[in-house]
Amino acid sequence: MQLLRPNSPLLKVAFELQPPCWVSLHSVVGVVHHSVTGERTDCVVPESSARYPGVVSELDVRASHTKIHHHLETVAEIERILRQHLLETGLGQGG
Repeated sequence: MQLLRPNSPLLKVAFELQPPCWVSLHSVVGVVHHSVTGERTDCVVPESSARYPGVVSELDVRASHTKIHHHLETVAEIERILRQHLLETGLGQGG
């Protein structure tokens, strides 16, 4: 898990990568507790590490790191993003 440490050189480079212009980024961030420093966290990742610049949408879900994918808010947001992608690409027109 060395790659996931905040000071990991590889993680730093990956964070600085710019996706192609046709790629839309979205974030779903778990926030359920405050750390000892007062920062919000999902009990694994601090909120500041979960944020990514340049996202099209961002949703905070009151959920822990290991349970966020079970929350209806998360599922609904992923469905919304996928439907939006289908419409933007013309694949959701039916026919």
